[in-house]
Amino acid sequence: CNFATGHADGTVRFWHSQDGEQLVLPASKTAVEVCQLSEDLERLLTLGKGDQYSCLWNAEDEAELRRFSLANPIAATMSSNGQVVAMANVQTVCVWDAETGDIISRLERRGHLSSIRLSRLGTLLAIIATPASIVRKAESPEVQLWSVINNHMVYTIPISSSSVIGQPQLHVAMDSLHYAKILLGYATSNSVTQRSVQLDLTKAKVPTQQPIYTDKGLETDELLNNLSVL
Repeated sequence: CNFATGHADGTVRFWHSQDGEQLVLPASKTAVEVCQLSEDLERLLTLGKGDQYSCLWNAEDEAELRRFSLANPIAATMSSNGQVVAMANVQTVCVWDAETGDIISRLERRGHLSSIRLSRLGTLLAIIATPASIVRKAESPEVQLWSVINNHMVYTIPISSSSVIGQPQLHVAMDSLHYAKILLGYATSNSVTQRSVQLDLTKAKVPTQQPIYTDKGLETDELLNNLSVL
């Protein structure tokens, strides 16, 4: 297949762009909220609304490979190479080795989590979260970049508006083993904003309780017509 789409009837449809042919996979008994293919188009990750687990599928023969369980999940994601899976509820993120099912990392966060993304190799985890100190003030969330291996935060990006509409869009790209790029996009009532931040990971080898980098450069915001670049 060339791409896959999740649907409200609980199915995933695999599409072939050349002839328009589609195959249907009954992935859940409820609406499919997460539908993500690996970059080689061989693995598919799904999460159904209200399900307490996400499923990893073989996209070629539609066989279920593994389930990953977490109470009341709100998000799930897979590294682009299909080797690492992460799920989150409002306060916890679990990261698994997709091959063995072993837990690689577990983050217990104070505050409210709303979105997660893994880098291509699964070594970095980006989280959109509202820290506990900000929750009490009812202010804006922030992007937190975590090292999955060392289980510590290395970067924060404040989302500059408290009137964000819908879910901010997030992507983590690795330029090499030492550099990463975070792409963030969000909409307000009168604008769409995209942020692009590069990070030198060679300075983030030592675990710390505080982020090594904190981005406050709101002047780097750029207005775009849409979020398709993410």
